[in-house]
Amino acid sequence: MSRSRPHSQTVLLEKPTSPRLVDEPLTRLDSQLSSKLEKLGATRLYRCYNCGTCTAICPLSKELVEFPRSLIRYAILGAEEKLLSSPALWLCYFCGECSDNCPKDADPASFVMATRRYAIERYSWGRVASIFYRSPITSSLGLIALTFIAILGLLVVKGSPTFSSPNLQTLVSFEVIHDVGLWLGAIVGLSALANLAIMGRFVRVKPGKNVALATRLRTWLSTLIGSVVRQSIVQVDFLKCTNRNRYYAHMALFWGFIGLGIATGIDFIIGLGKVPLYPVLPQRVLGISAGVAFTLAATYYLVKRLRKDERHVRSSHSSDWVFVTLLFLAGITGLLLTLSLYLDSALAAYSLYALHLVIVFDLLVLAPFTKFAHAVYRPLAIWMNDAAMRFRSVGKLEADR
Repeated sequence: MSRSRPHSQTVLLEKPTSPRLVDEPLTRLDSQLSSKLEKLGATRLYRCYNCGTCTAICPLSKELVEFPRSLIRYAILGAEEKLLSSPALWLCYFCGECSDNCPKDADPASFVMATRRYAIERYSWGRVASIFYRSPITSSLGLIALTFIAILGLLVVKGSPTFSSPNLQTLVSFEVIHDVGLWLGAIVGLSALANLAIMGRFVRVKPGKNVALATRLRTWLSTLIGSVVRQSIVQVDFLKCTNRNRYYAHMALFWGFIGLGIATGIDFIIGLGKVPLYPVLPQRVLGISAGVAFTLAATYYLVKRLRKDERHVRSSHSSDWVFVTLLFLAGITGLLLTLSLYLDSALAAYSLYALHLVIVFDLLVLAPFTKFAHAVYRPLAIWMNDAAMRFRSVGKLEADR
């Protein structure tokens, strides 16, 4: 199949099979879309001739959600808006069965991951995420710049640590950590909300004209609760993929992160620096347990990418390496810091504390603009998709009546 296409033009595309969109038949084609996706990892997209094997083999493809075939078709046509408006883009767990069974070795699974990177770029306010996806050079420079800012800030606020016994407050006041944490959380949170608002302009659901207001509200609420419990908390669809180890690692990473957040939140509430090492209080047990689960899961993903022994890790984008490495470093430095405190090793504690703060700063600031962003994009996409399917079902029932 030739990669060359006419320049951007407006054409009439057939109505998509997925129920997630407000019907807008006219769309502008981008002849460079395939090339953009290729740079982000979809290196074999040109081999696809849309046979549908990937959709037939996918355990998550449903009657009204045909992917990745429909996504690939949009990409080949250059229909960027159609591609970015599909919540199906975020339903995939990258089991790799579609790529393993593709007769042309077009690697549709890697295409989906590349398209997610493109979506993260397009959804980010100011296209900030482009810095971390455009090239390894810009990604490295962006990470170096953030690290420099974190180190500079640490040098500005650092105190005079005492080495007789480790006291983290003498290095950086917990009040400073508290205030910076609140500001950082606000900035990251507002960035995430801004990105979700941009995503919402693409992914829209329009209930049928005959659907009553009460039914609409009930549908939105019931699908919200169902999607949060089923996909965000338990992630049952992940179990449909063949590799259970990835599911357990993913859940350990997810719940480890949640556990660390809860433990930190409790520490904030009762007062930073007032949680003693002895006796070992419940929030400290929670923090240590969550930290162990988080670090083990991050180690699993890092080792998998190094070994390249499964489909989902055979090719990694530079942004994948940045993300998984930061996760691992955040977890391991946190655990080693805790260990150094219990061992009463002041030099190790201060060094690890400073390193841990810098890494966590980088990880949190990058969260809305890197792979971490799927943590908010996926739940919204699943909710929109479930609601759209429910509205389609309600509309059909009313039409039958």
